[in-house]
Amino acid sequence: MLRSREATMPKKRSAIITIAAFAAGVLLAGYAVFSIVSSNIKINEYEQQYNELLAQTEAVNDSNDEISRYLEEGADMDKYIEDMARDKLDYARPDERVYYVVPDSGGN
Repeated sequence: MLRSREATMPKKRSAIITIAAFAAGVLLAGYAVFSIVSSNIKINEYEQQYNELLAQTEAVNDSNDEISRYLEEGADMDKYIEDMARDKLDYARPDERVYYVVPDSGGN
């Protein structure tokens, strides 16, 4: 009887070791998947930030080109400032009237 107990003990230990190794493998695979997914999310966020920064850079370059064009044409900065106030801020001189053309809604 003692002999049969000794024979069953290694089988139980090997089953426990197998289950523990399987659980460790599952946990390791889960961690790997989590790491990959979180890395992809961060990459997408960084790509979005990069695209926004590219758009901002393009806008600044356009503004710089416009200022350079004014300076190369010999226009004074007062004219540039006036044009920017009219275009960007919708300013007008005190004696001017500004008319806006509103497209027809077509709902007559």
